[in-house]
Amino acid sequence: MTTRLFTLLFLICLLVSTIPAQNLKPEVEHSKSTFTRNRTLFGYSAVVQKKLKPTFRNIFLNISHRESEFDKFGKSFKLEFAFEYGTNLVFGLDDTYISLLLLPYFKIGPEIRIMKNLFVGGNFGLAASFFSYLAAIPFSGVNTYYLVPLKKNFVIEFEAGFHKSFFIVNSPSAIYISAGIALD
Repeated sequence: MTTRLFTLLFLICLLVSTIPAQNLKPEVEHSKSTFTRNRTLFGYSAVVQKKLKPTFRNIFLNISHRESEFDKFGKSFKLEFAFEYGTNLVFGLDDTYISLLLLPYFKIGPEIRIMKNLFVGGNFGLAASFFSYLAAIPFSGVNTYYLVPLKKNFVIEFEAGFHKSFFIVNSPSAIYISAGIALD
Protein backbone atom coordinates (compact mmCIF):
# COMPACT_ATOMS: atom_id res chain seq x y z
CA MET A 1 0.00 0.00 0.00
CA THR A 2 2.72 2.48 0.98
CA THR A 3 4.73 1.68 -2.14
CA ARG A 4 1.68 2.31 -4.33
CA LEU A 5 1.05 5.66 -2.62
CA PHE A 6 4.67 6.79 -3.12
CA THR A 7 4.62 5.64 -6.74
CA LEU A 8 1.36 7.49 -7.38
CA LEU A 9 2.63 10.72 -5.76
CA PHE A 10 5.89 10.50 -7.71
CA LEU A 11 4.04 10.06 -11.01
CA ILE A 12 1.70 12.96 -10.22
CA CYS A 13 4.63 15.29 -9.38
CA LEU A 14 6.46 14.12 -12.51
CA LEU A 15 3.42 14.83 -14.66
CA VAL A 16 2.74 18.22 -13.08
CA SER A 17 6.38 19.31 -13.42
CA THR A 18 6.36 18.65 -17.18
CA ILE A 19 3.20 20.65 -17.93
CA PRO A 20 4.04 24.21 -19.02
CA ALA A 21 2.46 26.84 -16.79
CA GLN A 22 -0.10 29.18 -18.29
CA ASN A 23 1.07 32.73 -18.80
CA LEU A 24 -1.76 35.02 -17.72
CA LYS A 25 -0.07 38.27 -18.73
CA PRO A 26 -1.44 40.40 -21.57
CA GLU A 27 -0.39 39.55 -25.13
CA VAL A 28 1.74 42.71 -25.30
CA GLU A 29 4.29 41.19 -22.91
CA HIS A 30 4.65 37.90 -24.84
CA SER A 31 7.49 39.37 -26.90
CA LYS A 32 9.77 38.98 -23.87
CA SER A 33 11.35 35.52 -23.81
CA THR A 34 11.74 34.41 -20.18
CA PHE A 35 13.81 31.75 -18.42
CA THR A 36 10.76 29.64 -17.58
CA ARG A 37 11.86 26.05 -18.02
CA ASN A 38 11.37 22.36 -17.25
CA ARG A 39 14.45 20.87 -15.61
CA THR A 40 15.96 17.46 -14.99
CA LEU A 41 19.05 17.57 -12.76
CA PHE A 42 21.29 14.94 -11.19
CA GLY A 43 23.36 15.78 -8.16
CA TYR A 44 24.92 15.06 -4.80
CA SER A 45 23.64 16.30 -1.46
CA ALA A 46 24.79 16.22 2.12
CA VAL A 47 23.04 16.71 5.41
CA VAL A 48 25.00 18.88 7.82
CA GLN A 49 24.43 18.67 11.57
CA LYS A 50 26.06 21.03 14.07
CA LYS A 51 29.80 20.40 14.51
CA LEU A 52 29.89 17.48 12.06
CA LYS A 53 31.59 17.69 8.68
CA PRO A 54 29.38 16.99 5.64
CA THR A 55 29.88 14.12 3.25
CA PHE A 56 28.28 13.93 -0.17
CA ARG A 57 26.59 10.59 0.35
CA ASN A 58 23.17 11.21 -1.24
CA ILE A 59 22.62 11.03 -4.97
CA PHE A 60 19.41 12.65 -6.22
CA LEU A 61 17.31 13.19 -9.31
CA ASN A 62 15.38 16.48 -9.48
CA ILE A 63 12.50 16.93 -11.91
CA SER A 64 11.03 20.42 -11.70
CA HIS A 65 9.43 23.40 -13.39
CA ARG A 66 10.91 26.85 -12.74
CA GLU A 67 9.18 30.13 -13.59
CA SER A 68 11.28 33.26 -13.75
CA GLU A 69 10.59 36.71 -15.15
CA PHE A 70 14.12 37.32 -16.43
CA ASP A 71 14.45 38.22 -20.08
CA LYS A 72 16.27 35.32 -21.72
CA PHE A 73 18.41 37.67 -23.81
CA GLY A 74 19.12 40.24 -21.10
CA LYS A 75 22.65 40.78 -19.82
CA SER A 76 22.40 43.41 -17.10
CA PHE A 77 22.26 43.09 -13.33
CA LYS A 78 18.60 42.74 -12.36
CA LEU A 79 16.29 41.57 -9.54
CA GLU A 80 13.20 39.43 -10.27
CA PHE A 81 11.10 36.75 -8.56
CA ALA A 82 11.00 33.04 -9.32
CA PHE A 83 8.72 30.13 -8.46
CA GLU A 84 9.66 26.45 -8.65
CA TYR A 85 7.89 23.17 -7.95
CA GLY A 86 9.07 19.64 -8.46
CA THR A 87 10.14 16.33 -6.98
CA ASN A 88 13.46 15.10 -5.64
CA LEU A 89 14.13 11.38 -5.73
CA VAL A 90 16.95 10.88 -3.22
CA PHE A 91 19.05 7.72 -3.14
CA GLY A 92 20.64 7.65 0.32
CA LEU A 93 23.91 5.73 0.50
CA ASP A 94 25.20 4.39 3.81
CA ASP A 95 27.70 1.72 4.79
CA THR A 96 24.89 -0.58 5.97
CA TYR A 97 21.91 0.22 3.73
CA ILE A 98 20.59 2.08 0.69
CA SER A 99 17.43 4.16 1.08
CA LEU A 100 15.09 5.82 -1.40
CA LEU A 101 13.23 9.04 -0.49
CA LEU A 102 10.61 10.95 -2.43
CA LEU A 103 10.52 14.71 -1.63
CA PRO A 104 8.01 16.86 -3.54
CA TYR A 105 8.44 20.60 -2.93
CA PHE A 106 7.69 24.12 -4.03
CA LYS A 107 9.63 27.33 -3.38
CA ILE A 108 9.42 31.02 -4.18
CA GLY A 109 11.81 33.93 -3.77
CA PRO A 110 13.86 36.74 -5.27
CA GLU A 111 16.62 36.10 -7.82
CA ILE A 112 19.44 38.37 -8.93
CA ARG A 113 21.07 38.14 -12.34
CA ILE A 114 24.78 38.70 -11.72
CA MET A 115 25.89 38.15 -15.33
CA LYS A 116 24.09 37.00 -18.48
CA ASN A 117 23.87 33.33 -17.40
CA LEU A 118 24.70 33.50 -13.66
CA PHE A 119 21.93 33.86 -11.07
CA VAL A 120 21.77 33.92 -7.26
CA GLY A 121 18.50 33.53 -5.42
CA GLY A 122 17.00 33.18 -2.00
CA ASN A 123 13.83 31.25 -1.33
CA PHE A 124 11.20 30.04 1.09
CA GLY A 125 9.40 26.82 0.44
CA LEU A 126 7.57 23.76 1.63
CA ALA A 127 8.62 20.13 1.16
CA ALA A 128 6.66 16.99 1.91
CA SER A 129 8.27 14.35 4.09
CA PHE A 130 7.61 10.66 3.72
CA PHE A 131 10.24 9.47 6.22
CA SER A 132 8.27 7.90 9.08
CA TYR A 133 5.02 9.77 8.51
CA LEU A 134 3.56 12.36 6.17
CA ALA A 135 4.59 15.90 7.14
CA ALA A 136 5.10 19.32 5.58
CA ILE A 137 8.53 20.83 6.21
CA PRO A 138 9.00 24.60 5.73
CA PHE A 139 12.47 25.64 4.57
CA SER A 140 14.52 28.58 3.36
CA GLY A 141 17.68 28.67 1.36
CA VAL A 142 20.09 30.16 -1.15
CA ASN A 143 20.78 28.84 -4.66
CA THR A 144 23.13 29.72 -7.49
CA TYR A 145 22.50 28.78 -11.12
CA TYR A 146 24.73 28.87 -14.15
CA LEU A 147 23.13 28.24 -17.54
CA VAL A 148 24.98 27.17 -20.68
CA PRO A 149 22.73 27.68 -23.74
CA LEU A 150 23.22 25.03 -26.42
CA LYS A 151 20.21 25.71 -28.64
CA LYS A 152 17.31 28.15 -28.61
CA ASN A 153 15.24 26.18 -26.07
CA PHE A 154 17.86 23.84 -24.60
CA VAL A 155 20.40 24.66 -21.86
CA ILE A 156 22.77 22.80 -19.58
CA GLU A 157 22.17 23.97 -16.03
CA PHE A 158 24.53 23.85 -13.03
CA GLU A 159 23.12 24.54 -9.59
CA ALA A 160 24.47 24.67 -6.05
CA GLY A 161 22.50 25.48 -2.95
CA PHE A 162 21.96 25.45 0.77
CA HIS A 163 18.62 24.84 2.52
CA LYS A 164 17.65 24.83 6.18
CA SER A 165 14.34 23.94 7.74
CA PHE A 166 12.89 26.38 10.23
CA PHE A 167 10.39 25.78 13.05
CA ILE A 168 12.24 22.52 13.79
CA VAL A 169 14.67 22.66 16.74
CA ASN A 170 18.24 21.62 15.82
CA SER A 171 17.20 20.84 12.27
CA PRO A 172 19.97 19.81 9.91
CA SER A 173 20.95 21.79 6.82
CA ALA A 174 21.24 20.40 3.32
CA ILE A 175 23.87 21.43 0.79
CA TYR A 176 23.91 20.21 -2.79
CA ILE A 177 25.48 20.47 -6.21
CA SER A 178 23.77 19.37 -9.42
CA ALA A 179 23.90 19.47 -13.20
CA GLY A 180 21.36 18.66 -15.85
CA ILE A 181 19.28 19.87 -18.74
CA ALA A 182 16.52 22.47 -18.97
CA LEU A 183 13.97 22.94 -21.75
CA ASP A 184 11.79 26.00 -22.21
